[in-house]
Amino acid sequence: KRELEERIDGKVEIALRHASGVVLPVSEVDFSRPHIIGADELESMLLWSDAEWNRHVPSSPPPISAVYDAMVDRLGPNRPSPGSDEMKSEFMICHSHQHFLNHGAFGGCLVDAFDVAQIWRFMCESQPVAFIDRLLFTELARTTRYLSKFISCHPQNLALLPNATAGFNTVIQSLCRRHIVRRALVLSVGYRSVRKLLGRMGVDVVEVEIEYPVTHPQCLVEYVRQNVEGVDLVVVDHVTSNTGIPVPIEDMAELCNLHHIPLLIDGAHGLLAQKLALNDMKHQPSYYVGNCHKWFCSPKGAGFLWVRDDRLAGLEPLVVSHGAAAEVRDDGFASTHTWDGCRDYSSILAIGACTRFWNMLGQSECRMYMHKMAWEAAQYLASEWNTNVFLTGKEGTEEGDWARKTPMHNVRLPGQILSSREYEQWADGRRGTPGQVLQDLLFHRYGVEVPVKTLGGSPHVRISAHVYSRMEDYHPLVEAVKKIVDAEGGNGRIMISKFGDVAAEFEGDLGVVFVDIAKLDTIRFRGGLYPGFRGGLYLGFVFGPFPTSILHLEFIKMRDDHAETSIPAVELGEITPIWIEERVVFQGGAMGMKEEGEVPNSGHVHFERLHTFVLQDVMVKSG
Repeated sequence: KRELEERIDGKVEIALRHASGVVLPVSEVDFSRPHIIGADELESMLLWSDAEWNRHVPSSPPPISAVYDAMVDRLGPNRPSPGSDEMKSEFMICHSHQHFLNHGAFGGCLVDAFDVAQIWRFMCESQPVAFIDRLLFTELARTTRYLSKFISCHPQNLALLPNATAGFNTVIQSLCRRHIVRRALVLSVGYRSVRKLLGRMGVDVVEVEIEYPVTHPQCLVEYVRQNVEGVDLVVVDHVTSNTGIPVPIEDMAELCNLHHIPLLIDGAHGLLAQKLALNDMKHQPSYYVGNCHKWFCSPKGAGFLWVRDDRLAGLEPLVVSHGAAAEVRDDGFASTHTWDGCRDYSSILAIGACTRFWNMLGQSECRMYMHKMAWEAAQYLASEWNTNVFLTGKEGTEEGDWARKTPMHNVRLPGQILSSREYEQWADGRRGTPGQVLQDLLFHRYGVEVPVKTLGGSPHVRISAHVYSRMEDYHPLVEAVKKIVDAEGGNGRIMISKFGDVAAEFEGDLGVVFVDIAKLDTIRFRGGLYPGFRGGLYLGFVFGPFPTSILHLEFIKMRDDHAETSIPAVELGEITPIWIEERVVFQGGAMGMKEEGEVPNSGHVHFERLHTFVLQDVMVKSG
């Protein structure tokens, strides 16, 4: 290192040290390309054959090649297998201070890709003009060719962008400016910012509500089929973000192509997590946007937009720069969209390190491991908590095999977790939804990084699995949830698993009742109360789906401890429950009454002393 830092013209030559220990002198970078290469030349380089490319373009600069050579030496003869001890060291994620189960949020960068991005960034800042004018566009073309082979598409149909959001903004804003889209269809499980964008562009949004559980991949196609009439654009995810549902995009494309409706696939969770071979599809979508930083594990700031041949014409970029023609035309797609001005392209240029890494380990092998680990971990959590996995199905069946083809799964948390003493103490005075508060509790007290989602009115954790994941990584989450639920004190609770079955004793000072009403047509509650009580009843339904019938609630005030009463029942009428986060409040009638027998017009209230509940013929007593 000291030898490399010798003085040259009175300046110290700066060296970079790669994680493998290879010292990379910047002086070896060759900026002496024959001429300045402009953004408008990017397109022509993408059309070259491999032979033409090799004849005209030199190999990557020595510092980059040194990283690639180190990857071959490390991964070639004794490559680590998914789940092995060595695999965690291939990622930048710090596992020593957290139990990281949330790869699906923002990904996790490969060490090699991070190093390559750092080298590109250093090279750019050390000689900005030489790098941008003589080197950058050749390397962007090289990177585009790498990625096009990885997803099996023509490079001239591919543009490199900062992220998937930039991609769907490009498509939607261009279509709206050209008055092609006035009415768009999205699914309720789709990415929320797509709906925001469509609304801001003045598009009439048809949001199709997806009912849970989703039991078959064709259910999603049928939802679209039943609502596609009069629509100008359909937008669906490849894998839904919150729910982790893999969407059959080729079947969606067949449906939309039949109706001559453009289909935009939001593939933020698609690259590597799902098999993606665009040119091999019999039925192609119109547009596909993706992220490279999530499951593909590039540094943050790398994404792409792919456009089918017949949709290339007239697609305008978000930012018009030197790569664009003076007027809209049907050529120069990559040049027009990839170069949007001077910025940091290092994350995009690191895509080549990712394609090499995954090709060395084997795309299919890695993907199968991720899916298998996510599924097995989800089943383990559900078994330990006596709950269920959001997506399910018998192995060997079409729906069962489909449910297993995702690296993310949602597992329902025990319903009483949001009424536990530890949660309530933690939540006191904190901002955010119950799910956000619980997520913070798991992270700050137990070191578990996992998102909490509300699905069907119940809290779920969405776990992720990647090639570094192992079953023991999920043990801390299991134990943390058990500790929170089993904390002493807090509200009393009763679980009624089905009609007429009492699954647990009532305990505690206050009553929070969790009832499984999925199989009941109607329920009639009678609440026996001591004189002088204040408050009312709060019910939280944590199992669903909720029946379409009406819930009848009836309070009876008592003079003494006897089961009978001389005061007539106060009939509160029909009260329809509505879902609000993890809990249910009541709408359409009053709840509770004062000591004088008046029925206040209140929203939801609480018993201070609870005497008895009667569910049909079953009586449950509390202190």
